[in-house]
Amino acid sequence: MAGTASRRVFRLATVFSVALVQLALQPFQAAAATDTGTLFGMNGTAVYRIDTTTGALTAFAALPPPPPTQFLPSFNGLASDPIGHRLFTVRSSASLDFSTQFYDLITIDTQSAAVSVGPDMPRGAPELAYDSSTKALFGVTNFCCPFQLVRIDPVTGLQTHIADLPGVQESNMALAPSKHAIYMSSESFILGQFQPVVSVIAVDESTGAITTSPALATGVSQLAFDTSTGTLFAKSFCCPSVLLTVDPVTGAETTASTTDLGLGSGFAMDSASHNIYMTQDVFNAFGFFQLLQWINDQSGTVSVGSTQFPPGVFLQYLAFEGVAITPDSIKADVNSAAASGAIDNAGLATALIAQLNAAAAARTNGQCTTAANIYSAFINTVTAQRGTHVSAATAAQLVSEAQFLIANCP
Repeated sequence: MAGTASRRVFRLATVFSVALVQLALQPFQAAAATDTGTLFGMNGTAVYRIDTTTGALTAFAALPPPPPTQFLPSFNGLASDPIGHRLFTVRSSASLDFSTQFYDLITIDTQSAAVSVGPDMPRGAPELAYDSSTKALFGVTNFCCPFQLVRIDPVTGLQTHIADLPGVQESNMALAPSKHAIYMSSESFILGQFQPVVSVIAVDESTGAITTSPALATGVSQLAFDTSTGTLFAKSFCCPSVLLTVDPVTGAETTASTTDLGLGSGFAMDSASHNIYMTQDVFNAFGFFQLLQWINDQSGTVSVGSTQFPPGVFLQYLAFEGVAITPDSIKADVNSAAASGAIDNAGLATALIAQLNAAAAARTNGQCTTAANIYSAFINTVTAQRGTHVSAATAAQLVSEAQFLIANCP
């Protein structure tokens, strides 16, 4: 279904993406997925896999051009369905006489790289997010004002209204599955005041009810929710641009890292490793290029990839396809660690499995508090044996997975 041409104001990176529509896919150095999942990035022509240790790109899938009767394509939003192994983005294009705008949901299979184009939608969705717990795709529409939060049917493209959003500019969406809530920062303006007023809004996925925090002392542009710890993080306005924790109820902000994160619109959370990945836009005397950087939200340590993105490739969106963490998967990880020697004591491995079996049984019976207590005891056991009978890397992984299961009990 077509809608009259109207566009949301996009960030600086959009300009570069649109200018690069004609760039062809290039064969880059092979990418490696982390133990916790795979990082993807997108510009105006393609989806790439990104090595999370070096920042090297591998061309993964070409984005489909619009029909011959349409032109000026752009691709906005990138969301991951880790269970279904799908990425979602929205293609917008215009009729040749500029009278009509078209919006189509694009689905990319992350295993085969197959790309499919959905039916026309009434509105675009520059921001997308997928909630694996409810198997629902959400989008923020591109018509102001107000912007709207909608649920999007991935097959039909049908958009179901959830809520009208306050403000004149919304950030990306940060999902809190255990709370069935979607967090965004929302900007509004007061007459005569140059700086926007920024608040955090929380939208109930089911009812559409919105709660709004008091105005933030420091404005933020990107949000990420660590599902392992139940913490909302934000990247502040520059300059400098730093990582903050934000209380979505009170609006209280705490500095998580003082390192300047610079500019860059890509932002993706891996809750299993507690790493937030982002693009870093670098301007120097020779021009403009991008790098991958990431910050550990627990330690505040910032790392930068050793490989620059190839010339002419500028990524506007990032999405992380995490490995699903379940009571069975954490037991499998303990058994795998025991088999590889990362857990070198058979009695310890047996004791850990016993704890996980008890916690899983409590979850199955809906006893989340009991399960949380058992998982906490599991964390204490692993932590006590870290560096002795459990390798440091395995201990960090198992603790993070147990924290996720505590924070996301049905």
